Formats: sequence, C-alpha cells, structure tokens
Amino acid sequence: MNRLEWILLLVLCWGGVVSEVEASYVQDMVKVIRTHKDYKVRMTALVALSKYSNPKIANLFLDVLRDRRENTVLRGMAARLLAQMRVLYAIPVLRKLSRSRNRGLRAVIQKAMRVICPRSTRGKRFYVNFDRAEGTGPFHAYAKNLAVMEFARIMAKKRPDVILGWPQCRNPSRRMLRRKRVKGFYIHIKVKIVKNAAGTMSSINLLYATFPKNAIKGMTTLVARTPSKPVLPVIAFLTKSLVQGLMSFVEPFLP
Repeated sequence: MNRLEWILLLVLCWGGVVSEVEASYVQDMVKVIRTHKDYKVRMTALVALSKYSNPKIANLFLDVLRDRRENTVLRGMAARLLAQMRVLYAIPVLRKLSRSRNRGLRAVIQKAMRVICPRSTRGKRFYVNFDRAEGTGPFHAYAKNLAVMEFARIMAKKRPDVILGWPQCRNPSRRMLRRKRVKGFYIHIKVKIVKNAAGTMSSINLLYATFPKNAIKGMTTLVARTPSKPVLPVIAFLTKSLVQGLMSFVEPFLP
C-alpha cells in the first residue's frame, strides 16, 4: 500500500463517525421535506441539504420539482438548487417545465436554465464543454454524476472566468467564441469502480481537447484504492478526492 492509499484509508477511518452524524442529519432533513406541512420549513430543509451536493440529494430535489401537487415556491427552489448543483440529468425536466402554464414556476425555471446552461460570455475567457461522461462498475452511475457535479462546483468556485457547457445545452459556435475571444475546450470523463478481494478501486480517465476542433491537448488517469467495501460514502470520498487531483491537470490549460 503506497502513501496515497494510506492517507485515503486514514481519512476514511477518521471520517466514519462524522459520516454517521451527517447521515442522521440528512435523514432528518429528508423526513422534514417529505412529511412537514409548512412549506417554509420544508424549503429551509431543502436549502440545508443542498450543501451535500451528491446524486442522492439531487434525486430528492427532482422528486419535489416533478410533483405537480407540490407548493410552487418549493418547486422553484428545488429547480434553483438543481441548477446551482449542476445536475445534468435534471436539464430535460427543467427544459420541459420552462414551458409550464404556471407563470411563476416558469419564470423561476427559466432563470435556473440560464444558470445551468449559461449563454452570456461577459467577463469570461474560457468555455469548457463536458462532452461525455461515462462510467463502469458498481455504483458507476452515482460516481459519474458525482464527479461531474464536483468538477463543476470546484470550477465555478475557483474559475469565475470559465463558462461550463454540457451536451444537453446549446453549444456556442466557433464564430461566436472567436468573436468574443473565448477559448474553447472539451472534457471527456470516464469513471470506473472496481471491487475485488483487496477492497475498492476508483479511477477517472480524463481527456482534454480543443472545442470545436476536438484536437487532443492531453489525457490522464488517476487511481485511488481503499480496503473498504464499495458503499456510497466510500465511493463519494474516492471520487471527490480524484476530482481534486484532476483540477491540477486541467488548470494549466486555463492560465
């Protein structure tokens, strides 16, 4: 076991108690969202859960958004939070509801669409399109979605001069990028989760290319292992750790 694996194991062991406390807190908030009668209390619980940016929370927000019997204000808040979390598989639902007959809900969701599918290039220097995200192995869908959400969260926080785009959104043309003096790049991500006798291995392959010419600029693979079983907290920790490492590979292309 190398040094990185020892560090991952140590943090996982140390984080076990914390994760149990947080899991109990999350379960309480989920119960409030599903059962409490006051929509304001439920909205507070929604906002509180949004800091746990992961696909399980995102699926709960999607359930709130899809429920036509739900309070309109609460559905609008769920839409805003899904956009802020960059939940890509929520885009088809948001796009459909952006044509809702409910004027208030329609206005909020249209604003959410402009967050997750930005069009403005003001103050931006780079355009990064997540052209493809794939996954294999147990929990691969969870790990793939989490990797994209975490990458987008870090990028939005550290690089406000970057526009993030997705295949589900309308992509800018080469002419528009050239006119706005914005450099474009593609990102392809493939997440792999492997369970064996030694524990759990998580790897992320990343390919970086120019947009729209698709000329490859670089590629890398990061791997992390732990003797723990492939349960969601372990997969989440490994995936987020690898995404942090990938940022050091991507940042040199965005000087």
